[in-house]
Amino acid sequence: MSFQIGKTALNNSQVALDTVGKNIAHANDPNYTRQRVQVTSTFSGNVINRIEHAVNESLEKDMVREQALLGFYTKEQEILVKIEANINELSENDLSTVLDEFYESLEELSLNPHDAPLRRSVVESSQKVGDVFNLLDTGLKNIEDQVDREIGDYADEVNHLLERIAELNLEVARREGGVNDNPAVDLRDTRRGLVSELSTIINVTSTELSNGSVLLQTDGRTLVFQGESRGMYIDRSDGFTQLRYNSDNSYVNPSTGQLGGLIQGRDELLAEKQSDLDELAQEFAWQINKVHNAGRGLKGLTDVTAETKVSINYIDDALDFAEVDQFSLGQNFRPTNGVMTINVQNETTGAVEQVDLAIDLLGDDKMSLLDFRDSVSQVDHLSSSIDTLGRLSIESDEGYSFYISEDTSDLAAFLGLNNFFSGNAAGNIGVNENLVEDVELLAAGKTDAAGDNDNLSDMIQSRSAGLGEGFTFFQTYQSFVSDVASQVSRVSSLQENQDRIVADVFERRNAFSGVNLDEEAANLLRFQQSYQAAAEYISVQNRLLDILFQAV
Repeated sequence: MSFQIGKTALNNSQVALDTVGKNIAHANDPNYTRQRVQVTSTFSGNVINRIEHAVNESLEKDMVREQALLGFYTKEQEILVKIEANINELSENDLSTVLDEFYESLEELSLNPHDAPLRRSVVESSQKVGDVFNLLDTGLKNIEDQVDREIGDYADEVNHLLERIAELNLEVARREGGVNDNPAVDLRDTRRGLVSELSTIINVTSTELSNGSVLLQTDGRTLVFQGESRGMYIDRSDGFTQLRYNSDNSYVNPSTGQLGGLIQGRDELLAEKQSDLDELAQEFAWQINKVHNAGRGLKGLTDVTAETKVSINYIDDALDFAEVDQFSLGQNFRPTNGVMTINVQNETTGAVEQVDLAIDLLGDDKMSLLDFRDSVSQVDHLSSSIDTLGRLSIESDEGYSFYISEDTSDLAAFLGLNNFFSGNAAGNIGVNENLVEDVELLAAGKTDAAGDNDNLSDMIQSRSAGLGEGFTFFQTYQSFVSDVASQVSRVSSLQENQDRIVADVFERRNAFSGVNLDEEAANLLRFQQSYQAAAEYISVQNRLLDILFQAV
């Protein structure tokens, strides 16, 4: 019995020393949890029946939750910083600068409206405006493509982690389900590290089951149950990356985690900025086009075809409700009740006949595209038609030209009869090719009189014209820029604050579960002395037994 007590004491001390050594070896491993021996007193002495790890489940859940929030803010912040860099405000080629140059070129031309080089300068400066809008649009789409690819990469990473956790669930259950009651502490540490890594990508909740496996769920859906992994798959049927759960094919839309930050950043932040940028481009083009359509260049028009395509099924419907193609600026703006003044000029005599066309968009009998075609065709020396694409054309007789000098209905701009800018979004806005080829078509005035710069003055004044909410275009653009900067600042602050919260939870978790080298050094000395005492005890018992045998 005495030798058995000594042997047990020796074994206990050896196991305790091994545990201390393991703790010291893993002192710098963030996923390692401190191990400790559990001793039970028996008649033959203390017996180590379990090796446990120091885990506070409440702190572990806090860590998972806070890491998911940190991942969310980190990805949102990254996206917003890229958007801000794409706007590139306060640089030599930002939108503010090229718009200033455009309006300055208009002011210079207004001093000498017939000057060809100045007209070319206006066209070139307007091309730069279109180019910057195009670049801003391309930049946002590039960011969207990057985020899209990152979402797919994270989906693959999530599935890989879920499969590893499911495998470890089976191994833990197998190890702990036998006669040996010791927890599979090393496997649990590995699994806990994987769950921690997963929580930075997608918000998860972890529940330990009776067999030692963990149940992982997100937004009410099971991701891992015992040895089964129910992950997600990538759906690109709509042209961009969407994630669906394998369990029910529903869309993955995490509330937090890096995936949540990426998906919400793409579908909300980027989509909002893209929409804002498109609206800016549309408003700018519309304000300039409204003026340019109601003016005259150095020569009149002889044949024009509208840019806007009215659906052939709607050409007999009211113009303010007609369906138009999605690439026309008329998709975003509508004509109103008013009057259009068309001027027909005899190119030989210079005589001008002025005709007012009533654009009736009140009451039940509103003007349709067919009605407008017929009204134009009734003007002497003009004819009008509608092609199979729904585009209205106006043509003058030989020896005559025409131009619009007033349009309170904005129908000319809606149809795009003599636009300055083409396109209806930031990605496709550009200068009318007719103006690029022939700068004499630039409508600087409302007549052919020398020095007429009335239209240029109206274009210049459009810079301070109030838009839908009463703000000028420049105020709206500055609000767009400052809004992005404000969002970057806000999310960066949230990210920094969340980083501190995670660090605090990690410190509290580490204080409970981490390895304290001072404490382990003390345990090492204590268990070493226990081992030496047990060895000495066995040695004494052995000498006593020798004495007893010699006496017999």
